[in-house]
Amino acid sequence: MAFESFFYNELRKQVMWVEGPLNFYHYRDKDKVEVDVIFENARGDCSVVEVKAAATLNVKDFCGLKRFQSVADARIKISVLIYALPLGAIWS
Repeated sequence: MAFESFFYNELRKQVMWVEGPLNFYHYRDKDKVEVDVIFENARGDCSVVEVKAAATLNVKDFCGLKRFQSVADARIKISVLIYALPLGAIWS
């Protein structure tokens, strides 16, 4: 959760160069499937980002991106999975 929050805050700082307003969202459905960051421009185009801090990636890491795509497919312009090693792995 800490890495997701850090990524979100850094992303919010960087959008100042984007022309026009961006709205930021978090997606969670009734099955508790989530996407960490969704940002939408004034035209309704969405960019979707899932952030993972784990030792390995697996198929389940893409579940949130796939689920949101089934809901908002035509509006999604880019979908990204950001993967970062846990800080503990860097120091060991």
